[in-house]
Amino acid sequence: MHSINNYQNLLAYYIRLSVEDRNKANKSDESDSIANQRALLQRYVDEHPDLKALHSVEFVDDGESGMNYDRTAFQRLMEEVKKGTVKTIIVKDYSRFGRGYIDASDYLEQIFPFLGVRFISVNDGYDSHRYKYGSAGMIDVGFKQIMHQYYSVTLSQKVLYAHNQLAEKGKFHASYAPYGYVKSSEKYKLEIDEETAEIVRYIFKSAFDGKNNKEIAIVLNEMGAITPLQALRKHNKTVRNWREKASRYIWNSNMITNIIRDERYTGKYIYGKTRVAQIGSKKQIATPKEEWKVIPNVFPVIIPQEMFDAVNSRPDRQKKQTAKPNKESPRLFCNIVCGYCGMSLTFYDVKNPYYICNEYKNGVTTECKCNRAYQSDLVVLTLMAIKEEARKLQEQIQVAKKAARKNSRANKIRSLRLKLNSIPAKKEKLFKQLLSGEITKEQNEVLYSKLAETEKALNEEITALQSTSEVVNSETETQAFLESLLNRTSLDRKTIQRFVKKISVYMNDRVEITITLMPLNCQEQLVTKTYTIPSIEGNRVWIYYRTWYREEKLKEQRKMLFQYADDNNWDVVGECGDFHSDAKKQFRKVVSAAENGEMDILLVENLNWISQNRTELYEAIENMRKNNVSIVVTTGTPYYTFLDLNLYDEVKGL
Repeated sequence: MHSINNYQNLLAYYIRLSVEDRNKANKSDESDSIANQRALLQRYVDEHPDLKALHSVEFVDDGESGMNYDRTAFQRLMEEVKKGTVKTIIVKDYSRFGRGYIDASDYLEQIFPFLGVRFISVNDGYDSHRYKYGSAGMIDVGFKQIMHQYYSVTLSQKVLYAHNQLAEKGKFHASYAPYGYVKSSEKYKLEIDEETAEIVRYIFKSAFDGKNNKEIAIVLNEMGAITPLQALRKHNKTVRNWREKASRYIWNSNMITNIIRDERYTGKYIYGKTRVAQIGSKKQIATPKEEWKVIPNVFPVIIPQEMFDAVNSRPDRQKKQTAKPNKESPRLFCNIVCGYCGMSLTFYDVKNPYYICNEYKNGVTTECKCNRAYQSDLVVLTLMAIKEEARKLQEQIQVAKKAARKNSRANKIRSLRLKLNSIPAKKEKLFKQLLSGEITKEQNEVLYSKLAETEKALNEEITALQSTSEVVNSETETQAFLESLLNRTSLDRKTIQRFVKKISVYMNDRVEITITLMPLNCQEQLVTKTYTIPSIEGNRVWIYYRTWYREEKLKEQRKMLFQYADDNNWDVVGECGDFHSDAKKQFRKVVSAAENGEMDILLVENLNWISQNRTELYEAIENMRKNNVSIVVTTGTPYYTFLDLNLYDEVKGL
């Protein structure tokens, strides 16, 4: 597959997997899986030389309904069709393209022929090139689309009606039984699973006695009590195989909350909490509580109603209002996980923000041993990783550039593209002339065929020329892209989300950062880099403060630094400060203390207070490093809890 950029006359694979197909793929029939659709289309292309010669791109809608055309990948595909970059579309069958007859007919009978787009449906044996523009041949397509639409709507309605009928009769029809129950041999019935039901009773009793969720989880983990996932796997051999993570088998506060709030343990069957947005759609929307259907005495009772009400009525058990997300949230990293259990790390917005595995922090488990990861450290390391990869790609491009110096074909390609770009306007003119009666249908077909032949010849010539110049054509844009990365001095949330796929945090200050740069003419490539965050040894801190305006600011800075040291349980062994024209006379005390081994940490508000002269600053940093002194910067830029000279060189522009 190729990138869309810098190509014309592309062949587009359109692949769609619906919700029903997903369910099917979990069973033995995987004929409609994405992988199998892709293999089918590739096999067809390989068997047709005219298609195989084209550059190909892929558009995939995973779990999207065919009843509407508001699908992410489909809309992107149509944008490229409108631009004229995609001239051929291939699908497994008509239903992959869409099940709505009216819209499908518009695309297949009007839009695609007008735009000169070839449409191929492999399993239906249809190729639009076999039919002339405006001729018959689409009746079969239309009929099949009607049948697909009827099938989709009818199936959705039948499934929804059947589920509602079962629920109203108090028949349990979900795939898996709730924790504490197992499915009965009698259809649509549940039985109590005494092993897990006893755990449910213990949870409610403990909560009734005043224990919080963390305390309950700790006891259950010590007991080795079976977790909801373990019970699910025990009683359902066909349940999908989740990745093995320690956290899946460890009780936590959320599990306790979910059980305590589940009213099914009182014997009630509650359904109708959500409904589909529309027939054929997978989107679920919440329904008002007053519209829920509650049927009592359906399940065997594990927890008496009085106990359930007593536990859930406690003030500490009341459902808390979810705070609205702060648009100005200081959190930068979203895809950061514990390297041991795989759980997402919790962000703590404190003076020096950090991420940590909550399972470990809360003492629920001792299995997870990932370190606290400071956001400031991660910013530096991530910027380093991005710049390292940008340099490598730059070098690769330079090598490719030398091999493609001869750029004489560029002007010719440009001229051919101008001719090619004029053809859609000519087609549109023909279409208008046909509608106005200026030309006959037969004349239109002859003229349209000539335009199509010209278009084909131009595309073939451009493709042949491009094969030797595509590297050069995209060089300028790609180089600009990489230069922008190398010149970066900071990272914001949007940038991190674009480039960082995952960060895994381990013990011993080890961090794995997986990034992708995605240059404009390249496929996505994931690169994982491993770093060790330099740790701070010792707790003897020397505080240095400085300013050149208002003595009050000097006092405020001093107070802040002392508070910072106190928050970190560091022992202040010395302090000094310079004001205005003192020319850093007091800083000599810091240097002397470092050389005499009297300190472990130098605490400053901003590196500029050490020196604004880069050479002088580097010398000071190197001197501290030689004497095993860590520099900690509290505010300003750069902002991180450690300072290594090599790292600083990477981010010195911050």
